[in-house]
Amino acid sequence: MSGKPLMTLAIPFYNHIRFVDEAVRSALAQDYPNCEIVLSDDCSTDGTGERIRELVAEYKGPHKVTVNVNDRNLGIGAHMAKIVSLCHGDWVATQGGDDAALPDRLSVTADYARRYPDASAIGVGAMAIDENSCRIEDSHCVSSPVVYEKFTEGRGPMTMSLNPGDNVSFAMIIGAMAAYRRDVLELAPFRTGIGVEDLYLCCRAILLGDIVFATERCVLQRINSSSLTRAMRKGGSRSLRRKKRREMFGRIYSTYQNLLDEAKGYPFQVPNEWLCAIDSRCAEGRLTLLKRGAASLGNASGYAADFRASRMGVGDLWKKAFKLGTHWHVAKALACSVFAKAIKSNTGGQYGAE
Repeated sequence: MSGKPLMTLAIPFYNHIRFVDEAVRSALAQDYPNCEIVLSDDCSTDGTGERIRELVAEYKGPHKVTVNVNDRNLGIGAHMAKIVSLCHGDWVATQGGDDAALPDRLSVTADYARRYPDASAIGVGAMAIDENSCRIEDSHCVSSPVVYEKFTEGRGPMTMSLNPGDNVSFAMIIGAMAAYRRDVLELAPFRTGIGVEDLYLCCRAILLGDIVFATERCVLQRINSSSLTRAMRKGGSRSLRRKKRREMFGRIYSTYQNLLDEAKGYPFQVPNEWLCAIDSRCAEGRLTLLKRGAASLGNASGYAADFRASRMGVGDLWKKAFKLGTHWHVAKALACSVFAKAIKSNTGGQYGAE
C-alpha cells in the first residue's frame, strides 16, 4: 500500500431499496487496493438500511466497510456531516444511493490526484442510465453547460482555478462524480442548513486548490422519475415542474447563504472574487424564487440589500443572459429590470452598475 493514498467512497441512502443492491455491490467491487467504503442510510422507511446490512454481511472482500443507519431522519446537510465524520480517506469520493460506480472509479481518481497535485476536487465522467439501468442515449453528466462546452472543446482533462474573472458557481462537479481532498471537508464544521452538498463542497474546494474534470467515465448516474433534476425538466405537469424548480432554487440559495456565513470563520482571508461570486448568486437566487419574476414592486425592498451586496447591476445580468443564452437567465435579467426603479428608491440609488 506504500505510496497509495487512502481513498474513501461514501454513499448516502434514503429510500433507495430499488437500487441499493447495485449501488452497494458496485462500491464493494472497487479495484483500488487502499480504500474504505462508507454506506449510510438516513432512516429510510422502505428497508434500505436493513438491506445494506445484509449485503455487507455477505461481503468477504478486502475493503474496510463502515455501515451507519440513522435512527431518525437528519436531512441532506446533517446526514452529510455524519458521513464526513465516518470517513478517514485522504480523498473522499461521493455517489448517490441510486447510482453505481464502475470498478475503476477510485483508481482513476487516485491517478488524477497524483497527476494534479494542486487538485482539491476531482470529477470523473459518467454515463446516464434510466430506472432499468439502460443507457440513455445522447446524455452527458457534466456539471453545467459552461463546463460542458469547455470540456468538449478541449477533449481532455480540464482544470478550473479561482482567478480574477472566474465564475465560482460554474466550478461544480455533480456529487455522483465528485471526490474531495480531505482538507476541503475539514475547512470548517459541515453546516446542516445546506441544500445542495456538491455545490457547497466545490465552492469550498476552489478556495483550496484546483477543480479537475477527468475524461474517463467511471460512474453510472441514475436519471429516474423521482429525481428532482428530472422532475424539473420532464416530470409531470408544468405547475409541478415549476414547483420543483423553485424547490431547487431554494436549496441553491440556502447553500450560498450558508457559504457566506461560514466564510467568516475560515482561517484565511477569503479572496474578493469568491465573495463577489457567492454574493451575486445569493441575490440572483432570492430573485429567482419570485414566481416567474412577477411579484409586486412592493416586494423589491426585501431584495435591495442583496442587490447592493452583489455588486452586480441590471446591465451585468443582461450581459450574462445573452452570453449564456438561456431562457432562465433572460427571465432573471428581465425581472431585475422590472425591479430596478423600486430597488434604487430603497437603496438611495445605489444597487450596482447599470
